Amino acid sequence: MNGDIPTLSFRERAVSTIRSNSGSEWYEDVSAAGADSTCVEILRADKVMASAVVERAEHCTFGQNSGVRPEQLRQSIAIRRVRVAEDAPQAAFPAILYLALRRGRIWGRHTAVAQVAPRTAAGLGAVLGFTPLSRATSPPGYTAVWHRVDQAAHTAFEAAADQELRQCLKSGFVPELVEVLHRWLPSYYATPFFESIRSGTLAKEQYIYAMSNIHQFVRWTTRLIARAVSHSHGRNLRDHWLNHLKGEINHERIIESDLAALGADVQFVTSDMVPCPSVFQFMAGQQSSSGFEQDPVLLMASPLVAEGLSANMDEDLIAQLHVQAAAWGIDHPPSVTRFLSSHIGFDGGDDGHWARTCNMLEQCLTDDAELQKFLVVMRLSMSAFHDAFTDFIDHLSLHTR
Repeated sequence: MNGDIPTLSFRERAVSTIRSNSGSEWYEDVSAAGADSTCVEILRADKVMASAVVERAEHCTFGQNSGVRPEQLRQSIAIRRVRVAEDAPQAAFPAILYLALRRGRIWGRHTAVAQVAPRTAAGLGAVLGFTPLSRATSPPGYTAVWHRVDQAAHTAFEAAADQELRQCLKSGFVPELVEVLHRWLPSYYATPFFESIRSGTLAKEQYIYAMSNIHQFVRWTTRLIARAVSHSHGRNLRDHWLNHLKGEINHERIIESDLAALGADVQFVTSDMVPCPSVFQFMAGQQSSSGFEQDPVLLMASPLVAEGLSANMDEDLIAQLHVQAAAWGIDHPPSVTRFLSSHIGFDGGDDGHWARTCNMLEQCLTDDAELQKFLVVMRLSMSAFHDAFTDFIDHLSLHTR
């Protein structure tokens, strides 16, 4: 490739729809916070090669013009204003649609709709498999079409066969994972476990139950990593897991120390306890990635979530937990929070486990099919953690103050 040709990149801009007096539409930049519309663009240097606008379907003109009820569109994105420069490669059309679908995937949407001219509808059908949406009405000269986001994104990525465009699309893989996690974090930290810490109502018995359940998966970490090492045939991947292994040795013993300081039955926790269903869900995801899939890259999805939680934990929560522990009669509160407080350091920072995993994934995720599977395991882990940190309080509601 000619080194003088600027490489491709993409960007996203939050936009709002403005109607002019003539009835035509144009777009202007707005703050990203709460935006329902995003313009995605592929650029060579500063020149836009292709662009599209993607919107939450229930809040845009598709919902107003299609006759489809807003509640039926809450799982949908609407794609519009697809533009491709005349001198762009043919693969730019599926590439820009992939980026629009990617935004919908980040928003957690599962279907895509569009109201387009018949020629564009034919292109969407031929390239990505969009089909007419028979239940929708359309303005004169337009056709309503739809497709599933997962299938359309896969087809678009495969159709964007230009090597340079592929590299451009792949540059968004890890940022997508990071954004999905960051968008979910507020709901995780709003679960009853963390709410009870902030409100000063966490019971000692509930905290023991939480740490006892966390022990159930932490004690398997080194063994799962050892399996990942054995299935890592590339040196860089193998070195990643070996370095990760060194940083995980005996972490379950930190939990055991916390539990002992709380007066818990450590022998039961280490030998006979069965995890609650939500924790077992998280464990099942890890064990499937390791034992059934035997995929050391896919196995990173679960720790990317678990360590992402620690890396992004507010240290003020630990201080508030110390206040709770003192209220339980613990003479030295840090003696019962060593695991949670230490993992802010282990997993956070530019050189922590979480950042290293993100850097490794930049090398390892090579196509959209791998990315979609990785996202599924991530979302399974996120769901499990959300449910677990709810169950830690609800299962022992007897002690809720």
